[in-house]
Amino acid sequence: MGNSIFVIINPASGGDEPVLNTLNTVFNEAGWEWDIGVTKQSGDGRQMAQEAARSGYDVVAIYGGDGSVMEAATGLLESEIPLAIFPGGTANVFSKELGIPQKLLEASKLAVQGPNKVRKVDMGLMNGETYFVLRYATGWEAEMADIADRDLKDRVGKLAYTVGGVEAIGRNLNAHYRFTLDGQVQECEGVTCMVANTGNMGIPGVTVNLAPDSDVSDGLLDVVVYSRSKKSVWTKVLTFNVARSDDEINEDLESLKLRYHWKARKIRIETDPPLKINLDGEIIGETPSDIEVVSQAVSVLTPA
Repeated sequence: MGNSIFVIINPASGGDEPVLNTLNTVFNEAGWEWDIGVTKQSGDGRQMAQEAARSGYDVVAIYGGDGSVMEAATGLLESEIPLAIFPGGTANVFSKELGIPQKLLEASKLAVQGPNKVRKVDMGLMNGETYFVLRYATGWEAEMADIADRDLKDRVGKLAYTVGGVEAIGRNLNAHYRFTLDGQVQECEGVTCMVANTGNMGIPGVTVNLAPDSDVSDGLLDVVVYSRSKKSVWTKVLTFNVARSDDEINEDLESLKLRYHWKARKIRIETDPPLKINLDGEIIGETPSDIEVVSQAVSVLTPA
């Protein structure tokens, strides 16, 4: 590993922590040269990551939430330069999935002092043009993300997702889904569909994984559909997890017949009625959609 790092900072992320002071201390102690870029609008993170890779930096880092991580990772798709993630968002799902420390001090030390390793991780691609690192979602999760907007996040922090999730339960979200999964057709009814690169939902109080055997490096995407049930059942799913293990929660989901699960590389999704799409926390268009996995798409620094 070399000794130069470029850090992309999303100023809308994080709380009141002294970001530059922490980075200055850690990088100077490690003897690394470092520079920063501050994003101002959507797309800046991707462009900065591309330019940093072309400029010869040994590591590109992103300080921000999962949307910022997605932008930086997309910018490094054509590069072998590793991405370091400094969690600064509301949920930070991708970094948690990879075991990256959630505190800036520890995460920045991991990048320049180690012990670390470079891990190749997958990404998803929707309609041949829009990438994602976490998941594609329709129905309940799309409504939850719509409710948990920036204003609500600023007011209640991580609880925004729980508030949004509980409110979305009351909406009529049932739809008919038709999937073409690597050429095979499956159909079902459901209130939400998620095409997941990671199994972690990242919602406070909800410890259950979408797909317990998911792996961000397996070259597959997990297609998960949750079926319609009584509001009381879904309220239980969202609230009982604090005192239960992942295995217990997953057993309940199966016994209540709340979940369908498939794995595939190429996925066609059609719904009746058409549904809006949540892609890594952003509402982007409506169904139908074509999705494929981009295997081993980007290198990420993770704990050794």
